[in-house]
Amino acid sequence: MARIDVYHELLGIPPQEQPPNYYRLLGVALFEQDSAVIANAFRRQSGFVRGVALKHPIESQKLLNELALAKLGLLDPKRRGKYDQQLRDELAGRAKRPPASDLIELNPHPAPASSLGISPPAVEPPRTGIQPAAIQDYEESPSDDLSSRSWGLPEAADDLPKRSAHQEWVVGSAAGVDVRVVAPWVSRRHCKIRRAGPDYTIEDLRSLNGTYVNGVPVTQTVQVLADDIVTLGRKTRIPWPLPEDCRQVELSIFSIGRSPDNDYVINDSSVSQHHAQLVMQGRRVELHDLDSTNGTRIGRIDNRIRRCELEPHVSVFFGSTKVFADHLIKLMKEKRNANR
Repeated sequence: MARIDVYHELLGIPPQEQPPNYYRLLGVALFEQDSAVIANAFRRQSGFVRGVALKHPIESQKLLNELALAKLGLLDPKRRGKYDQQLRDELAGRAKRPPASDLIELNPHPAPASSLGISPPAVEPPRTGIQPAAIQDYEESPSDDLSSRSWGLPEAADDLPKRSAHQEWVVGSAAGVDVRVVAPWVSRRHCKIRRAGPDYTIEDLRSLNGTYVNGVPVTQTVQVLADDIVTLGRKTRIPWPLPEDCRQVELSIFSIGRSPDNDYVINDSSVSQHHAQLVMQGRRVELHDLDSTNGTRIGRIDNRIRRCELEPHVSVFFGSTKVFADHLIKLMKEKRNANR
């Protein structure tokens, strides 16, 4: 198969603007400062690229890596400051970009990035049969500020404690695994996640219901990126990326949606088949929207969230259906106690 100009064909970036800077790659204004705009742009661009991954698997995987690199560079203030200065110097000193070939291979370093101290992710052989991701374009509400960082990658900063270079975690339902997920369809030792330097891989441990990355069954060890979706079986999405310190963590997951296989079934056409889930760790309960079509909202119909801590006194809207949080939390605790 002939190589394509993926910048131009997939993202609309003409050859004379290649290789693109981070802002152009994400499709935001030059020197955009709003982190929410940058994060939304990354989700939009990466969602579209995943949607065409079946047609161009190798090029799409490389482009996803570049988009992740751009997001990391622009969301960290120190890195962005250094990058912006270099970009300003380049724009001031060069009247015209050198022409690029109509048929190019992706440059692993969107220009300019040489002095950022950011190493691009290693590109593994592509996963076959990647499922198109749902693409949603919306503004994040102020409630997104409530989103917990406990399961997110830490912000890049020079004073953060250093991580060890190699780690691994076993995920399953058995007592004593590193990350215990209390659910009847999760095998005792379901999958293993490894970290080597900046790269993560996942391996299914011959689980009964399978491990999936972006809807694709894991049949061998595969690389996972920060924006990938990891599920145990078809519906139980685990919080990803894993935190640095997650040994002996126990999670209870309570699924919500229109499909009969959910823990809490809502028979309403505005509710997606697998709409959202509650994740309980200790006494803390988080509500995660699962890329539903009509969204999950807290307190009022215009307060759309992707992920936040759930307090018992609030109401939750799944599509247009209103449910009280304390009722859901009560049912979840009953289910957790029954599964132990």
